[in-house]
Amino acid sequence: MVEKGRVTVQEGKELQTELTRKASGIVPATKAELDNLPFAKKEDVEALEAKMDAINAKLDQLLSK
Repeated sequence: MVEKGRVTVQEGKELQTELTRKASGIVPATKAELDNLPFAKKEDVEALEAKMDAINAKLDQLLSK
């Protein structure tokens, strides 16, 4: 449809219609679907930060001896 960078008005309208149809067929993910994905939760990050703080404290103790 696109030849040498030129599109007729009718072809542009057809492209717009096709893109609109495709875009309207995309449904955003729901919160329930996102919750099922293996992302780290706030509690997971907080637990990791606590472990890192404990390791850093032990490292500081070892280095200060």
